[in-house]
Amino acid sequence: MSSKMYWVHVKGLENTQVFKNEDQFLSNKNWYRALRDARGNNNVFVTCLCCKHDTVTTKRRLKVSYSTKTDKYWLSAWPHSGNEHRQDCRYYSAWTNAVLSKGYTSDVLTTHSDNSVSIKLKVSLDTKNVTNSDEGKVSKTTTRTGNSKTSISLLGLTHYMWEKAQINVWRPAFDKKRTFSWLASRLRKEAALIKVGKTKLSDVLLLNASPTGEQQDRNRERAISAGDNKQRLVIISILHSDPKKALAQIESGTLLLSSPFGIPKLEISQNVFNKTKRSFERELNHWKNGKKTIAIIQTESPVNYDRTEKGMNVPDRKAEVISMQLMAVTERLIPIDSSYEERLEKKLHEGVF
Repeated sequence: MSSKMYWVHVKGLENTQVFKNEDQFLSNKNWYRALRDARGNNNVFVTCLCCKHDTVTTKRRLKVSYSTKTDKYWLSAWPHSGNEHRQDCRYYSAWTNAVLSKGYTSDVLTTHSDNSVSIKLKVSLDTKNVTNSDEGKVSKTTTRTGNSKTSISLLGLTHYMWEKAQINVWRPAFDKKRTFSWLASRLRKEAALIKVGKTKLSDVLLLNASPTGEQQDRNRERAISAGDNKQRLVIISILHSDPKKALAQIESGTLLLSSPFGIPKLEISQNVFNKTKRSFERELNHWKNGKKTIAIIQTESPVNYDRTEKGMNVPDRKAEVISMQLMAVTERLIPIDSSYEERLEKKLHEGVF
């Protein structure tokens, strides 16, 4: 990934200044003084101009640091603001907040010059090109301490996509557009920029779809392609609106989703669902109370089978669920971690504050 320098805007000192790339050297007295005087001064805004200067917000604000050992000043992005920069900018970072980045090793998420992002999942999406020597391989030079993780969970992947697609941000203009088709459209765009190994996430991602339309066709095409290419599927979907019916179906080994058009029949074992219950008890209760809950599912490669319809065999596809994680959301698809956050989000939407 290239690391490009861009112009820097400094506001709040005696004179507003713009420093070109060739001006950003400590041997330049004006640059040195600007950094010296800006350091520790909350009224001075140093901003990267890799994107159009924003006069309303403080996006792409830079932090001035100083070393007593070398007597030198330098700039860095404010923590977890790196995603506001262009991807070729020296201050760019894919992580959008401290919660997402906490506990992961540096190679879990990497960016590339074509603006794509590589993410390591716990279970590969490609079953055809994995060799026995690759399975469970641990680098001898990698040091793991504390809670550092070498792969991202399905839930972590979904949080990342929600952040990047700004689904977790509510705007009045989007209030009536937050349907499953709106959600699918935003997730599709982000998935096109994400690679898991050599597999582009958008090639194996299935989403909620209406009975007619392009998303239903995409789901079918991707399920067929995944079966042919021995790839696992990732499904991000709202759970079925009738929890009692859905739980009864899970008991018989079938997972139901909302608007699942084009998605293969999902077979789920009690072992897999019990693991979900142990890890996502609060989210399950949220769903049982009739509230929207997102399921993030990974399956084995789909296979063909014949289902019976009106006494006749009809060719179809099915897939075995190997993992299901859950995310509680509000009616506006904003992720929440507690009933307090849910009440707060509702009050903010209603304009109580």
